[in-house]
Amino acid sequence: MSGPVPPSGLHGIFEGVLYPLRFHKGGWAFRSDHPAAGFMADGDVFVRMIAADDHVECFGFRHTGIYRGLEVAVLPRPTGDLALVSTDRTATDQGFTAHELRRGGTDWRTTVRAGDPGLRVTSVRRPLPVPWADNPEEVLPPRGGGQSATARGTRPDGPARGLSPSAFRKNGLYAQRESAEYRLVRQRDGWVLHTDRPEDGFTRRHDRYVRAVAPDEQLECFTLAHTGVFHGLVVRVDPGNAGLVQLSTRDRRALEDGFIPFGFERREIQEYVRTVAVDDPGLSITTTRTPVPAPWTQDAPRAAGTTLPPSWGAFTHALAETFRDVSDRTYLIIMSASDPRRYVQLAGGPTLLHAEAPGTDVVADADEDALHAADWAPPGPAQPSWTWELEQPAAGTGLTALAERCVKALRHAYGISGPSALVYRAWRDPETMLPGETWSAEHMETYDRGSSALELPSLGLPSV
Repeated sequence: MSGPVPPSGLHGIFEGVLYPLRFHKGGWAFRSDHPAAGFMADGDVFVRMIAADDHVECFGFRHTGIYRGLEVAVLPRPTGDLALVSTDRTATDQGFTAHELRRGGTDWRTTVRAGDPGLRVTSVRRPLPVPWADNPEEVLPPRGGGQSATARGTRPDGPARGLSPSAFRKNGLYAQRESAEYRLVRQRDGWVLHTDRPEDGFTRRHDRYVRAVAPDEQLECFTLAHTGVFHGLVVRVDPGNAGLVQLSTRDRRALEDGFIPFGFERREIQEYVRTVAVDDPGLSITTTRTPVPAPWTQDAPRAAGTTLPPSWGAFTHALAETFRDVSDRTYLIIMSASDPRRYVQLAGGPTLLHAEAPGTDVVADADEDALHAADWAPPGPAQPSWTWELEQPAAGTGLTALAERCVKALRHAYGISGPSALVYRAWRDPETMLPGETWSAEHMETYDRGSSALELPSLGLPSV
């Protein structure tokens, strides 16, 4: 292609113009380097906050290229330069530098100026769901004064109150109240019912209406789960926006069908994801409805002494202290409670603490400029995530710097509002016998069998 290479991150077409999308001051916005109708100056750029009734088509970009005969991945940098990544060892002949990968193997990298005559770039635009589909509070109320427009390809909820039983609803928890069905959402101060329409007893929150559930309220609750078969693979199906669904599976064969890894590459928990149209001819979907107890009757009180950090600053300190507990064979994932694809994860080793943060292949609207500014190492063909490694044992300053880097990813790259929106999962793998090693009978009796659910109270976050 000729001309500039579109930057990483999420883009949106609005009124025929392609703009980068950014999470700006608590909400989603179009960003422009030039004045445009409806945009307001914000420093050196111009922004227009997105409203619920704006029709926006979202896209991400993947760039590949040929550089002096080498096949390369092309990663635009905030400086305007292009990082090139090759898996061909002959790249050293073109000035590429070897980069050792934590998972084993090597790739080769270099940086060139945009417009380098030796580089030919191919950019593929991928349609993606709007990132605020599950978080309507992240956009402005409809400017037209009415309800938000239904995105093309989505199914309306129907004329009845709450949600129509026939609608293709998201996986999750629901409750029935007076013959109407509502989505159940857990908030910091308790459980609430969600609906898209005004009803008695519901309070408007942007373009949604919510009603708190009383602790002693009796409602019939159920979960909806969509599963399917896609080209012979058994998959979980998560409804998205604009007629798209996200498929996920732990079947490694999915890599041959366009799926990408999600999370740590641990074979027993590795997931692979792909986004397709809901009416893709290769996909069949089955929906299962399962009655469950009312969740507010099952909630356990928060353990004494574990209170949510009141600010990002307090959480940064708590996270740095917690890193001391992420020792060899220990894993920690800190994620958004509402969207677990927005996460940072850490793996403790004998000499290294390894951190990863996903890019736009997993979090469509990730601001990779923010990851780059926080000094995360960019992904490559053999390592899809942004990474950082810290030698162990580490001084307090090193742990604090890593905690700050993780917070910048959660807060700025993924747009998470605060520590109250986070949960965590931690575990420790069992001790294993190294090749050529022989354990005594006593060691066999006392070896560390690990823990599938490791509690880290110093974080002050709920575990899942």
